[in-house]
Amino acid sequence: MKNNNPFKISALALFAALSFGSVQATNAKESNSVVSSVNDLTPNQFLQLTSMCSNDPATTRRWRVRNHTTNPIAYTYSVYGTSVAGGGVASPGDNFFETPTQFNSTTGLPTPNTTKIFWSVDGANYETVKASGGATCEQTSCYASEVVSFNQKKQNDGSTVSTGRSNPTKALGAPQNNDTENFVSLGFGGDITLKFANPIKNGAGNDVRVTESTFGNTSCARYPETIRAFASQDGCHFVWIGDGCQDTDFDLGSLAWAQYIKLVDISPIDRTYQGTPVADAYDVDGVECLNGSESNPVPSALVSGTATQVISYMPGLRKNGTAITPARAIPTNALGLPQGTNAVNFVALGFGGSLVVKFDYVIFDNAATNDISLVETSYGNPSCASYSEKVMVEGSLDGINWIMLTNEDICQDGEIDINNAGVIQYIRLTDRSASSKFSGTADGYDVDGLVVINECSTNATPARFSDNTTTANEVASAEVFPNPFNESTNVEITTGDQDNSVTIRVVNFLGQQVYVETLNVASSSVVRHNVAMNELSKGVYFLTVETNTTKETVKLVKN
Repeated sequence: MKNNNPFKISALALFAALSFGSVQATNAKESNSVVSSVNDLTPNQFLQLTSMCSNDPATTRRWRVRNHTTNPIAYTYSVYGTSVAGGGVASPGDNFFETPTQFNSTTGLPTPNTTKIFWSVDGANYETVKASGGATCEQTSCYASEVVSFNQKKQNDGSTVSTGRSNPTKALGAPQNNDTENFVSLGFGGDITLKFANPIKNGAGNDVRVTESTFGNTSCARYPETIRAFASQDGCHFVWIGDGCQDTDFDLGSLAWAQYIKLVDISPIDRTYQGTPVADAYDVDGVECLNGSESNPVPSALVSGTATQVISYMPGLRKNGTAITPARAIPTNALGLPQGTNAVNFVALGFGGSLVVKFDYVIFDNAATNDISLVETSYGNPSCASYSEKVMVEGSLDGINWIMLTNEDICQDGEIDINNAGVIQYIRLTDRSASSKFSGTADGYDVDGLVVINECSTNATPARFSDNTTTANEVASAEVFPNPFNESTNVEITTGDQDNSVTIRVVNFLGQQVYVETLNVASSSVVRHNVAMNELSKGVYFLTVETNTTKETVKLVKN
């Protein structure tokens, strides 16, 4: 509701000054419209500046900028009485920056290091100011401090792991590294995800140490308990950081920092484990960081949800034996989100040709659904029977060892379940179209793009469904935001060129339906529908947007 009361704006600014530091709108008239356009958020709820602890306050001061809106906000900062200044973009949630510590030229003591940030929303300018507390961060959190998930599997004889080795909290804190049951066993194929209180710094050399318990310090050759390790900044998007037998150190690689470590047991179940006929696979005693905490955890620039790199492109020929035309032989057209149109925004494989692409983050198998959507371009959306462009799909974690992902070739658009591989980061597509069924200029399978189906998202990057280009353009796109959410989330549907009936359905992790509603949507319109789930418990859900001919699903997280 629009607020036209100047006194109310002043009162809000006074409250903000008392609670969050001085917050001022430099254009009171314009700020009325800002409050209306951001769902009646008061200025202090746009951006909030907080002084944080730092590893070395004598050198740097650390600040948090909390964005309470659902949109990025650009800001600048300056340190009072100095020339120190800078800026950034505050994504929804917490953001951080550092300033060099300032000293009094007479006393040599640190000044209050008072810092002010400035930002604008809808033409209105705001600012807030804080003095630094100068606190030193405690360096006691270099060990995993929280169990995020634990999926224990069986022993090598099919029996259940003993109770004394099944408590995942035994993986927290400093490892004891002795022959007592102070560890947790993963079981063959089991996994555990752990969180650190502070971000793990990517420093010189290795960054993470995993300590395993093998009684009597038996060698890896005789007791090959092995893990595959992954690291993440947000607990959702992971990079593979290597495999290791027993105690192992890992480097964070492409991540400047990480806060989550996922360990997956890959111990060979058919091997003989010396000293016992029954083994329970990798035993996690503790996980620690080796280079301390990252004081300025800037989010990675890696891209999630779509392929980002072309590793190789080996085009085949057209039906008439000539090379693919240059406009249709650009392999980078397969990267990013598919356009789903009849424009030349794809890459043709040629008959028998192949393409290998890589994702920035690994893709784990989702037991509840397929994992990757493959979009192909065939002009006019013909049926597969009349235009059978087909492709063979393989997956790999390291780009060297490949696993077949489909039992049969995919014709035009299709979905891929990576169940056989477990986790991948590379996709290889090989054309398997029968050239005898095509005319002389045909050039085989046309790759428009690959999309991770249940890609987790944040308020800053809402989950997007890709259009099914082999059917009529009923629903062009849909977005779900916020995700994660607290009480409710929104489904925004951009309709195509047909009126349609759309069903929104939500199921819990057990597959039980907890919400369903059917909407009639007009063509060429944008419909935003609120899905209220305030009565549901916290956890993971799956939301499906379904028409008569399409069905797309996204993972939801309720905080």
